[in-house]
Amino acid sequence: MCYIYTIADVEWGYLNPARGDKSPCAADLWGDTHLLYGSFVKLPQGFEGEIVAKSNEFKAVVS
Repeated sequence: MCYIYTIADVEWGYLNPARGDKSPCAADLWGDTHLLYGSFVKLPQGFEGEIVAKSNEFKAVVS
C-alpha cells in the first residue's frame, strides 16, 4: 500500500494546545488512532520530553 501526500494535504495540530507553540504538533495521515494508523509528529526546536510510542513499528526522521 502506498500513500502520497502533498504539503497542502497535511493538517497539523498541537498535541497540547495549552502549551501553544512550545507543544509538539501532530498530523494524522491514515487509519484510526485506536487501531493501525500513520502520523507525523513535529517537535519544536529545543523540545525536551519523553516520546511514547504504542507500537513496535515507530520510525523517526530527524533534520
